Amino acid sequence: MSDTTDTFDASQYKVLCVDDEPNILSALRRMLSLEGFEVFTAEGGAQALDVLAKEQVHVIISDMQMPGMSGKDLLTQVSQQWPHIMRLMLTGTSDVSSAIEAINQGTIYRYIAKPWDDAELLAAIKLALAFGSLAHEHERLEALTAAQKASLNEMVDTLESRVQARTQDLRTAYIASLKAFSHLLSLRHPELLPHSQRVARLSMKMAKLAGLSDDECQSVYIAGLLHD
Repeated sequence: MSDTTDTFDASQYKVLCVDDEPNILSALRRMLSLEGFEVFTAEGGAQALDVLAKEQVHVIISDMQMPGMSGKDLLTQVSQQWPHIMRLMLTGTSDVSSAIEAINQGTIYRYIAKPWDDAELLAAIKLALAFGSLAHEHERLEALTAAQKASLNEMVDTLESRVQARTQDLRTAYIASLKAFSHLLSLRHPELLPHSQRVARLSMKMAKLAGLSDDECQSVYIAGLLHD
């Protein structure tokens, strides 16, 4: 979503307004509908939760002080059940400290003081939607990165398995070749094979005494076996 007003399409978004005063709900509905938003209203927390269970709402604007479920309690529940919904709160002067506390706790994105300014409220809604879009994209990219990392790890594991299998195949072929060469040597000069075996064993013992690695000792043994 672009954050410029000339490309912002309000008709793509649904807004839920919650207040126990019908005149406030009427004013919010009229203002937001004229802007192009699809607007739902609820006169309390329970009714708001019913709407949210049925509609894919993008922004909820709730009054702070309401009978029954307070706006803070409602938005806390919304943040737990529908964390992707951006949450704004309308507050009176006496409720500012509670609204700031809700912001610090991550329950709401922003509070708007009553009586609100239409332009300020519309700007807050658009900024909330832009923020929500960025957060959603961040989550999508994180999930994509995790999936790609898992796929890469799987590819590495598969490649390592193939390399190990190929190495084992080459080692088997190498040993078979050594046996074949030894057999050829015994056919041409029968007395050379026992001699070469003795040289190979003695060479490997000397290599071990010299502190060479197992692979190096094996190479010395093979060299001794084939030195003739």
